[in-house]
Amino acid sequence: IDVQVEGAEGAAGGVWFLYLWNYATSSYAVCCTDVDVVINNDGATPVVDFSRMDAVVQYTSGSSDSYIKYVDFTSESTPQPSDAWRVLSVNNDVIDPGVLNMGETLTVRIRLFPAVGIGTSNWLQLTTELGISASSFFTN
Repeated sequence: IDVQVEGAEGAAGGVWFLYLWNYATSSYAVCCTDVDVVINNDGATPVVDFSRMDAVVQYTSGSSDSYIKYVDFTSESTPQPSDAWRVLSVNNDVIDPGVLNMGETLTVRIRLFPAVGIGTSNWLQLTTELGISASSFFTN
């Protein structure tokens, strides 16, 4: 398999996009959108095992196709797989390092393919193994 990469910088500067050729539609598709999510633990229940959390994303791609995806957890960061989410950090992680305790903030990155459409209204939900969930709308 040969891979040819052609890069271009966006007009804003410092913004890069990777386009993949889709032979089925004879068009380019932007590869992957990273959605960073910040979750505050306002409750008393700690989240211990992030790999047992579920992530669901409902979004519209740049081609106006709609998707509902159950996104898998990954610990791989370089490169992070498409349609997967990973932990970036636990902030204010004073007690029990690596555990999301009350008053701490978890930042995760969700990588989606095809990419989320610009200006589209989208939704995501993260749920712990105990059924505690947080959801939010987001716009790319």
